[in-house]
Amino acid sequence: MNIEEKVVLITGGTSGIGLAAAKLFVQNGIRVMLAGRSNEKAQAALRFLSNSSMVRFTQGNVALPDECRQIVEATYQEFGRIDMLINSAGIYFEKSIESMDETDFDQIMNINVKGTYFMCKYASDYIKKSPYGAIVNFIGCWNQWKLFLLGLLCIKRGSYSFYKGISFRVGTL
Repeated sequence: MNIEEKVVLITGGTSGIGLAAAKLFVQNGIRVMLAGRSNEKAQAALRFLSNSSMVRFTQGNVALPDECRQIVEATYQEFGRIDMLINSAGIYFEKSIESMDETDFDQIMNINVKGTYFMCKYASDYIKKSPYGAIVNFIGCWNQWKLFLLGLLCIKRGSYSFYKGISFRVGTL
């Protein structure tokens, strides 16, 4: 398989680490599907990537399992394969555990944990078929969190345990 035939799906791909990763993949001839919630951010990302013919965008919210499935299916329909999943979608609130309410907590859990879980679930069958299959999950830098972000640290630590567990099911991550 030529490198040009590889396909990577990047959640949170319209900004931050996801967009930086997309740029590197495109520069190396790998086709990219960006997934995100905002068409406006997608247009800016596509301009940043020089409107490369190697890149497509699909809109979706990873906090919603059905939209995770739709993101994966749109990628497969567009490219006919998925070799790599990069889960870089994520949010956090710089709040103390005392000031973070249930709505904040649920929003973080739905995007950072539930979204990652369902993206892995729906993409794993395609990725297992690829001789180059890989899943990369960005979970943050634990050693840099301040004590007041303890609630977020607990969520990220739970995510890490999930990622280690799925590596046994899908393959080494």
